This record gives sequence, C-alpha cells and structure tokens, in this order.
Amino acid sequence: MRLLTLALLLVAGTVKADFDDEVDLQQHLGKLSSPRYPIESNTNNRGVVRDYIIERMKYYGLEVKTQKFNTTINKDPLGINSDRIEVQGTNVIGIQRAVTEHPGAVVVVGADYDSNGVDHPLFYNGAGVATLLEVARMYSVNERWSGHYVANYTTIFVAFDINTKLHQDSPGHPGGYYFVQNWLMPFLKQKEYFGGAIILDSVMNVNYKDNSQILSSNFQNIFPDTYKRLQNDNNKGNFLAMVSSGDKEPTKILREQFSGSYYKDRRSQPFRLEDMKLSGGVKFDNLVEQFTKSDNIHFWNAKDLNGEPIQLPALLLTDTKNSRTLSTTNCITDPCRPVELVTEERTEFVEATVKGVTTFLFNRQATRLSYEPSSSMSSLPSAIMTVLMLALVRLYM
Repeated sequence: MRLLTLALLLVAGTVKADFDDEVDLQQHLGKLSSPRYPIESNTNNRGVVRDYIIERMKYYGLEVKTQKFNTTINKDPLGINSDRIEVQGTNVIGIQRAVTEHPGAVVVVGADYDSNGVDHPLFYNGAGVATLLEVARMYSVNERWSGHYVANYTTIFVAFDINTKLHQDSPGHPGGYYFVQNWLMPFLKQKEYFGGAIILDSVMNVNYKDNSQILSSNFQNIFPDTYKRLQNDNNKGNFLAMVSSGDKEPTKILREQFSGSYYKDRRSQPFRLEDMKLSGGVKFDNLVEQFTKSDNIHFWNAKDLNGEPIQLPALLLTDTKNSRTLSTTNCITDPCRPVELVTEERTEFVEATVKGVTTFLFNRQATRLSYEPSSSMSSLPSAIMTVLMLALVRLYM
C-alpha cells in the first residue's frame, strides 16, 4: 500500500497537484502528551516519542541523522533535591538537502521534545514538536510531490533533546548546544552559509481574556511598542511572540521574512504576531531569562570552528510561557485528557504558526514553478489525484 501511495504522489506531481495546506496536528499531539523528563521512569515514553519523530521524518522523505550526547541533570524536576545524574540524550535531525554553499542558504527549524517534569508535556513542549513535524511534512512532501516547487537551499528540521536550561538546577549542556557546536558548525563549514533558525517554544497557550498577559516591571523598558499595544488591548494573551536579539542585517532580514509569511493570509484573526527585539544592556529579570533558556540562545551565543564567538540569526516563537495565564478548561477527568486541552482556539493558534513557518520556508528556501493550464478542465485530474493522495497519506500515517 505504501508503494501505491508513492505512485499516486508521483502521478499527482505530474499533473501539477494543488498545494496541500491542510494542517493535521492531532496525529502528533496524541503521541506527545506523556512525561518525557529524562529520568528512568520516563525511559519508555521518551523512546516512543523519539522513534515516532524518526519514523515521521523518514516517511516525509527527509535524510535522518541522530546525534547522541551525554549531559548532567538534576534527578528531581523541582530542583529541591541535589541528586544529579548523567544521562544520554538524542537529537533527531531531518535534512532536506539542496545547494548549501551559498551565503544565507541553510535554515534550521527546531523544537525541544523532552518535557520539564513540572508542566503539562503538551504545553512544554509537545505543541512545539507537533508544529515542527507538521512543518516538515507540509514543506518536504509538497516540495517533492506537488509539482509546484523546487528546493533551492538546504533546510534542517531538528528535535532537540534534554533542554537542561528549562530544568531546575540541571548543570549540563542542553541538546541544542551540542547540535549547534558539534553538528551544525561542521555541517556549515562557513558561518556565512547560515540563513537563520526558527525555534518553536511553547506555542499553544492563547488566552483572549483581559489581563491574561502578565507584565513584569521591566517589560515596558524592554519592549515599549509591544507594551503599548498590550495596554490598548487590555493586556490579553492573544499573540505569538517573535523574539530576536540584536539588529544586525541577517537578523533584520529573518524577522521581515517570517513576519511577512505569517501575515500572508490576511483574513481577520483574533490573534497576532508580536515583533519583540532584545537589545544589549537590558535589565536581566525573569522575563528576559525565559527568552534565553530556549534553544535560540545557542545560536545567539555560538562559536565558530576556531572557537571565536559569533551571533547566528535566530527567532524564538513563543506564547511567553509563564508570563501568560492558562485559560480555564472544563475537563471531565483530572488530569485533563489531551483531547480536552487541545481546544478549537488553541488548535487555530498553533495552525497559524504551522502555516506561517511553512510559507516562510517556501518563500525563503524554494522556487515556485509557474505553469499555465491549457483549460479549466486541466485542473480536474490534479484535483482528483490530490484528493486520493491526501486520503491515502492520512490513512497510512
């Protein structure tokens, strides 16, 4: 049956099938609701999720690599006890290869697939991983089979393991550090080949209630424009934050490219994207700290192959985590089942991120192939084949 699916994909590409922009988060979220803090009791959960990510990436046609590393964590997720242990992590890397030896060519999309042992695994960071996998699926499958696009540059999808910066009192390096320093830098050969990273943090918590966005005393000083917009909107947690560092040209270009892609669909939406730029000399508080604990920090504080410090362009996409209250969900069970947590408004919020990142990749990493149908009837075989293709892919995923 898989051979039949691939055959239909080939035929669909031949007849120039329409672009598939249907987002399917449920297939992933169901796998990502279990605890994945890297202790012995979660070994099976971690293995199941890791194998699922590998299998999905391979199925999408990506070249899959794994990167093993050892690090040290606090055995207690709350950080109350001081019992530290050494654990092994595995970064999962999916590569959509094209030309790489070109300035700004390589783009990375990444998310953590462990959990912090305290908060619900779907929020920290199951939704981010689901977004990563859906972007990988929509970009790689459509680029290979739709007949509409051809990839110009290499795109790398990475699921980072064991983000110790988000663990309480865990001293070891996170998986993101090992990826940037030990895998990405040798892969690039030259830093000029890097175009930027999109890091998917917690991206599912949207809240439309007044005063649901918690503002620290330092927020107005760090993000004055965002602060004004929040004040005018009664401090609602109805935005996705796009956090960047510095104002160098590659970072400015990356911000403009992503924000333009996110807003490509300009129909009225109850949420928005907030461009939040960190600059040097800001007061370090809990707000700033949460933006420097995700994997974007390893790009901002990277070192080249000679050990010299460099700042690689990277955007953090986040719902701002603990700076936003979680909207009340009426659950039948305690704890809530995943199906109760993944509400319609949260799904819509995450889907917009999926489409925004995917559009960004097509705009940034690929070329659209133009063609002129000979008549209105010429699109009929394409539509039929697309329906058959999607039905089979959904059935056997």
